[in-house]
Amino acid sequence: MNIFYSPQYTGYAFADLKGNGGLLFDTVIVDTAGLMNLICLHSGLHYQVHDSTERLVAYYKAMRDYTASHPGHILEKSFQTDGLNTAKVCLSWRNALVLAGWTEGTTAPSERMEVLQGIEEFFDCPGNVDQIAMITDAVQKGCMLPDDMNIITPCDYKLFHPAIVKLLEALMARGAEIRTLETACHNEDNNLSSVVHILKGEEKTVVNLKKNDPSLKVLSFEERDDALRWLSLQPDDAYDVWIDSDAKSLDNYLSLEGKPTTGSTVYQCMPQISQLFVIGLSLFQIH
Repeated sequence: MNIFYSPQYTGYAFADLKGNGGLLFDTVIVDTAGLMNLICLHSGLHYQVHDSTERLVAYYKAMRDYTASHPGHILEKSFQTDGLNTAKVCLSWRNALVLAGWTEGTTAPSERMEVLQGIEEFFDCPGNVDQIAMITDAVQKGCMLPDDMNIITPCDYKLFHPAIVKLLEALMARGAEIRTLETACHNEDNNLSSVVHILKGEEKTVVNLKKNDPSLKVLSFEERDDALRWLSLQPDDAYDVWIDSDAKSLDNYLSLEGKPTTGSTVYQCMPQISQLFVIGLSLFQIH
């Protein structure tokens, strides 16, 4: 079974079906959630996970209980000033740490880490990041897996988060094969090819990018809105793909320029009326 995997393969991922008759047999394209669902489907596993809103509320309660039993901790004043937003930030820290292999028993190098470890005693609302460790443990213990797993990643799998690397290595120990997707620019001598070699784990040194090489350009902007405004003013053939987890802001700029939009939605993003207010304020910035 061929599994094209990347944490970035969310939503609708494009697959070139030329030469395949327009069909992919015994092949799937998945992100991390999709990979875990595939393993659960074949192994008969089921884990209850909660969405971001439920977890935020649960983390707020856990932080409140921790503060009541451990007064005077380093984040207490922040929690008293704005409890919900403080809990939201701490939960994002906690999720990032879990992806890096952090657990409740990890040594705390700072007072903030001590607080996060203490909150774990009162927090029991697992999310997708927690499910990775659960499934890794099940794979190591011998759960059923798809036959002949062939996992293809866009870059060296060791560049992924440590928790994902541990899951993939557990699958490899069970007989799964992991290889890196070949790219068209693999053998060219340019900046883009050099970066691809690093991403594939074939080069360990820092690459010095060549000047005036059009294969890879890095554009820097002070604000995200500046980048979106610049992009909306480019001709239609200036780029082929724009990758953005939240394209609603770009659509607003494209709409103002009378250009076709990407078809994004307002789900989990700032409402359009609020974005227009921000755009209006940006017109008065001094450049």
